[in-house]
Formats: sequence, C-alpha cells, structure tokens
Amino acid sequence: MKTLIEVTAEDIAKGIPKVCAACPVALAIKRVTGRGASVMQLYIGFHDGSGWIDSPREVLPFVRAFDNEQPVKPFSFELDVPEVNP
Repeated sequence: MKTLIEVTAEDIAKGIPKVCAACPVALAIKRVTGRGASVMQLYIGFHDGSGWIDSPREVLPFVRAFDNEQPVKPFSFELDVPEVNP
C-alpha cells in the first residue's frame, strides 16, 4: 500500500546516526505505519517479517548526510509498504 512518510524535525532530533532501526526515516516509518523498520541506504526491511524493499530515491541522500552527521531537513516520500505476512 502506498503511504506518505513525512520525516519531521522531531524524527531528526530523536534519530541516531548509523543505527538502521533508529534513524529518522525508520522512526518516521514506525510513527506512520506502526511497524518497525531498519533503513539502509538502498533497502528498507520491516521487522514484522514482511521483507525488504528498495528505498525510494529520496531516502539515499538523506541517510548518507545524516549518517555523516551533516545537516538535514525534514522531507517526505511515498513508500510502497508491503503487506504483513501471516
């Protein structure tokens, strides 16, 4: 299901660089969908076992900058969230 994910200033403030499950994008995904996720530059994995998906292209430069402790700003992107496996 396509879902709009908005990474807020609060997500950025709470995020931890180089921690896949605690970066601002992962925190935003959990806040919006209620599902934990690990965000790598190229992939996003859901903790509920529904699998890995390609990261939207907007995520890569944000994660690189955040992990390198460079300034980042809130942004949004559309994520095709996979169905939960039974």
